[in-house]
Amino acid sequence: MRYVKMLMLLAAVLVFAFFSLAFITHNNSPATVDLLFVEPIALQLSSWLIGFFVAGAGLGLLTSTLLVLREKALRRRIERRMQHTSKIISGYHS
Repeated sequence: MRYVKMLMLLAAVLVFAFFSLAFITHNNSPATVDLLFVEPIALQLSSWLIGFFVAGAGLGLLTSTLLVLREKALRRRIERRMQHTSKIISGYHS
């Protein structure tokens, strides 16, 4: 089963690489992007699209990581509060 998963992953990576290369070769016309505080930069359209895709994926990963860390901290705080409340309640019945 492990080898099947590895072969499926390898096949997916190869298909992704093939389509990426096809995308790059078909979108080679120059495009100029005028960023706010930077001089206009002219690169291939595929370079801009891949760059923005990677930047968006990175920002998405960063945002989701921060949200997960916040949720874990909130969960720990609630668990400590529940333990403290449980100790108080059990102390009253002793």
